[in-house]
Amino acid sequence: RVLVQSGGCSSLYSNTFQIIVNPTLTLTLGSNPVICRGTVTALLPYSATTGTPNAYSIDFDATANAVGFGDVNGWGLTSSPISINVPWDIAPGVYNGVLTVATTYPVCSSIGYPFTITINTPPASAGIISGASTVSAGQSGVTYTVPAIPGATNYIWAYSGGGATINGNGNTVTIDFSGNATSGNLTVYGTNTCGNGVVLASYP
Repeated sequence: RVLVQSGGCSSLYSNTFQIIVNPTLTLTLGSNPVICRGTVTALLPYSATTGTPNAYSIDFDATANAVGFGDVNGWGLTSSPISINVPWDIAPGVYNGVLTVATTYPVCSSIGYPFTITINTPPASAGIISGASTVSAGQSGVTYTVPAIPGATNYIWAYSGGGATINGNGNTVTIDFSGNATSGNLTVYGTNTCGNGVVLASYP
């Protein structure tokens, strides 16, 4: 308040200064996107926003920028998920970015939320199978192993002969040969969500 005096008269004036405290802007990120090479869009899910954000920005690190990921500044925030453009010929790997959300009026921003985008390819070619090349009819639990195949989440084994049961789907399996089993060739290849790897030449 201010006291103003003129001659023998005085007046008292008051002025109110309003302070508005805006709510904190937050969200909860979902799973980091994992896509196959050649896919041109990655989807970043989110939920549980507070403060009603209506815009977002993404700052990719220098490595991601160098391979073609473009930073985003102040784009409109739609419902989950956020769609992110991905270069179609990008090298496989894990790329890093930081998401922030904001309101446009008044202008408020959240903290940064780190996330990653993983680019996968089909598995590499299988290596050399190791194990017994000669077995007896009726023999069971014979172990065969192939070196771990880069990128494989599953292994597909096949035997061209008859009377053999393959147990397992990893890089090590056992085979049970029945009493009437026949000779054949053993093959293996890796798989993942992006496709199948190259089949190893028949063993033995």
